[in-house]
Amino acid sequence: MSQNLSMKTSVETKDDANQDIKQQPKLYARHSLDRFGDDLFGLLLTHLSLKDRFRLESVSKQFQRTVFGSVVDICIDDNLIANHLKTQILATIAIKCPNIRRLDCRKMTSEELIPEVMNAFGDHLRDIHCTLGPNGNQWLPTFGSLVNEIHLRDSSAKHSLIHCQRLSRLQIHALSNVFDTTSGQLLVTNLKRFDVQLVVDIDNQLLAAFVLGNQSLKSVSMHTTCDLRQLSAQLSRLPELRELTLSLFPMNDENLLAECLRKIGLNCKQLQRLAVKVVSNDFTLNGQTLDALRCYPQLKRLHFLHFVTSNDALTPLRFCRRLTHLTLESRRMNAELFKDCDKQCPRLQYLCVRTDTITGECFSHISRLPALKTLKMFFLNSLSDNDLCLQELLSRSTIVCNPVVIAINRALNRLKNRANILAKK
Repeated sequence: MSQNLSMKTSVETKDDANQDIKQQPKLYARHSLDRFGDDLFGLLLTHLSLKDRFRLESVSKQFQRTVFGSVVDICIDDNLIANHLKTQILATIAIKCPNIRRLDCRKMTSEELIPEVMNAFGDHLRDIHCTLGPNGNQWLPTFGSLVNEIHLRDSSAKHSLIHCQRLSRLQIHALSNVFDTTSGQLLVTNLKRFDVQLVVDIDNQLLAAFVLGNQSLKSVSMHTTCDLRQLSAQLSRLPELRELTLSLFPMNDENLLAECLRKIGLNCKQLQRLAVKVVSNDFTLNGQTLDALRCYPQLKRLHFLHFVTSNDALTPLRFCRRLTHLTLESRRMNAELFKDCDKQCPRLQYLCVRTDTITGECFSHISRLPALKTLKMFFLNSLSDNDLCLQELLSRSTIVCNPVVIAINRALNRLKNRANILAKK
């Protein structure tokens, strides 16, 4: 194989003061990585995994100088320390990667090993993301000031949260886990992101106290069966809220959902991402329910999951002129739903649809979206029919150059593979 070579000139000086200039053929490949400086080379190496960095460390001296310098965060899991040399492995990583600032050990199931990991990297750490179990009080008094994100797995460890003064993101399974059992004191304040799964009715007084102490919340995700009116009343008191995810079960009152969405939209003026999931087989999403979207002119991302959609469901999207991302999940979806989508969502760049079947007419309407860059389709049934619809979309000359074709081709290939697997069975 031929390579592009480059010549390099050098000057030689003799002792007799006669200068002799020679062309010396220092040859190197034009596409060799050796031509890059350490700064650019280090930037290129940021795309390597930690495992690949160790594997390629001996490729060249430039690799040895730069391959570990860009490692600023590391994820520790059970696979990395699942042998008798774990102490040596951690020490080696800590020595070779002196710039590590963020440690993520949420994938570690052996909590008793967390103190050992903390001690290995403790000198340089600035942020720690972890899962908190019953042994958290063994290391949180020392490293709690560095903890930025916690998944509280065991409620018995909740009192250790008082050591985490910089905590900004918290995931729990019940709201009572952030209150002291005896005094009722709120254990965490000034959070930025909050994720809670409430499988029973919520105490409105606890929720009110939590909201009062965490006015800085920018993202909230709640899975609940509680009174939606009480929930929306408290959520509407969060002035900084930018992202809201609600999973509601059961939910059978379209008017109540519309009322609560309207209340949140009127009070949370900075809300840009909204996701609503309803665990119900017959809840209908219609234009009247979504009329509350007129209160969300700043909305950029919208997700509606597990709905039965009516023909006019997307009509209120005309009020969300900044909408760029839309996700819909509905078992029954017809062409009328997307009839005027190009007028309702002129800035839409990303569309994800999950449904049983979809018609070629639906694709015809979707193909008119002027700014669409990514289209994701997920089908549960009727593989052959959807396959034909995708081929029909690809055959339209008006969208041949649209980047959406790439995503459609990938979806088509996945459908064909699934169909072949099912046929063999």
